Amino acid sequence: MRGFIFVCGIFFCFQSYATSLLSQAPRSYSTYGGFGNKKSTCHNLISSTRQYLNSLKKKGHQVALIFNNGSAIPLPKYRIKDQFHGRTYNNINDLVEVMEDWARRKTSWSEPEEYQKLVGRCLRGRKITGLDKKAFPESCVEPMKARHLHSGFVVLNSGTSKAPFMIHLYGDEKYNFLKASLRVETLESYLKEEKMQLCEAKIATLKPSDQKRILNFFKGNHAERLLAKGNKNFNLLTNPWKVKTQNCNAWTSEALATMLFEPQNQWKRANRHQAKQILWQTGFRPYKIPLGPLQSLARLPALFVGGIDMEEGNIDHFHGVADVIPTEAIQDWLKRHGKITSAKLIKGKY
Repeated sequence: MRGFIFVCGIFFCFQSYATSLLSQAPRSYSTYGGFGNKKSTCHNLISSTRQYLNSLKKKGHQVALIFNNGSAIPLPKYRIKDQFHGRTYNNINDLVEVMEDWARRKTSWSEPEEYQKLVGRCLRGRKITGLDKKAFPESCVEPMKARHLHSGFVVLNSGTSKAPFMIHLYGDEKYNFLKASLRVETLESYLKEEKMQLCEAKIATLKPSDQKRILNFFKGNHAERLLAKGNKNFNLLTNPWKVKTQNCNAWTSEALATMLFEPQNQWKRANRHQAKQILWQTGFRPYKIPLGPLQSLARLPALFVGGIDMEEGNIDHFHGVADVIPTEAIQDWLKRHGKITSAKLIKGKY
């Protein structure tokens, strides 16, 4: 848990959207040196990824999804289970409320702070013994099994470049953190090996009909409709269910929800509220995690960093837990709907 932050969405870029993203020439960007990133010894990841993407292109694929992790910040070891007594909960606050009500009814504790402490121990994966075990006989956590923090789209055969390029939410060369926008980036820049602390990337393909929908969405210049509004949208732990803040995986999930589940004749009216509704209705499940002390208090610096919102209601500060979106949450959701046809993990060398 030490040092865990979902960093993918804190870097935003500024560029004009007078033209379609597919009409923009992919750019190369400098490496961000913040957050303790040390120079990596990763190599052969770019060449191996390019080779695989070109093989997909030869097979007729037009677009794919890419998931990777360019940060040195570690992921937590455990996540909180989505299910409680056979019911699945998409929202951490709903789950906590049900668990507290259950603990109140199944134990001798009469004061809220007592049964809340019991729930807190379970949410954080601590062992429960004695009579309290009647309320929670099984662990509330399971292994995290998440490795990747950043997601985006790989365009294989369209636009101004014959080489595969990326469309994703990230930051400009000056790393302006305050205004969400989109980046059209070269493969070499996106997978800059000197910053790849985890020397791997996963490429997922979708059905040809879904690939066509994705390209049509970009061609129609609809992608920017799903960007957070205003200048105060930065969030380390973006709430998957609200629209005030945004990070890269939130944008990717919202874009895919609109691209794949919204009728194309409604794309001109696409917005984040509708995208969130689609995600909820189609069973999108953010990962629920126990936070470390620094993350559970993440809202405090907002007073001192230009009014940036550090959370938007998805953090339960009493228990120190939150909903988050690693790329695996996006992959799990797509797999449940039969959208992913193949997934290839590409590893470089150290």
